[in-house]
Amino acid sequence: MKIFVGVKKSDLETVADALAEKVEFIIWPDDNKKQSSCVFPAMKKLLPEMVCYIHFSGYKKLTTNELSAFGDKCINLHPAPPKYPGIGGINFALYNNEKSFGVTIHLMNKHIDNGKILDVITFPIGEYKDLNEALCNLARKRLIILEDIVNDILLTSFDKYCDKHSQNKFTWSNKMWLRKELNANQTVLIDGSNDKHELARTVRAFHTDIFPVKLKIEKRLFSLVELSDDEI
Repeated sequence: MKIFVGVKKSDLETVADALAEKVEFIIWPDDNKKQSSCVFPAMKKLLPEMVCYIHFSGYKKLTTNELSAFGDKCINLHPAPPKYPGIGGINFALYNNEKSFGVTIHLMNKHIDNGKILDVITFPIGEYKDLNEALCNLARKRLIILEDIVNDILLTSFDKYCDKHSQNKFTWSNKMWLRKELNANQTVLIDGSNDKHELARTVRAFHTDIFPVKLKIEKRLFSLVELSDDEI
C-alpha cells in the first residue's frame, strides 16, 4: 500500500521530518485562492487499490476524479471536532469558551467535511490564553495523529484501519462554519458601547500577528499589535 499525504507547502518540512520515507507527498497551496490538481506521474503507475490518500493540510477539495484515482480510499484530518465543520473551528471554539476541542478523522467525498467519521480525538483547550498557543498545540496533536494513522495503515491496511472504527457513531453538525463569518469576527466596531470582556474574548479567539483583529472607528480601520514587555 502506497500512502500519499497532502500537505500545504509551509507544513512540508515538519511533516516530512516526522514521516521520513513512509509516504509520498502531494503539495497543496498555502493560499486558499489557488487550486491545483493532484494528477502527477507517480500515481499513474499505481492502480487505485494500491494507494490511499490522507489530507493533512492545504486548501484543496478533491474532485470526483481525484477521489476515484485513490479508489475512494481518502481520509481527512479535519482540524476541529464534528461540531465545527468548515473553516475556523479553533477560532469559534475559543470564542465560545469550549473546554475541549479535537480532530475529526473522516472519509472524504465530493463535499466538504461531510464523509463518514471514523474517529474523533479530543483534548482540553480551556487553559489556552490566546489563538497562537491553541494553534501550536493543535498542530502538534494533528501531527501525532497523522503518524499514528500512517503506522496503523502500513501495519495492517487501509480497509482494516477503517473497519476498526466502523462502529463509531459520531455525526457532523448541520451548521457549516464559513470564511465570511471568520472574517466578520476579525473586525470589531468601536462605538463607545463595547464591553471589555467581549473584546478580550474576540481577541483571544481571532487575533494573531499574521491575521490581526481590526478595530473600526468611524471611517478608520486599525490593526491590533501585540507589544513586548519592553514596549508596554
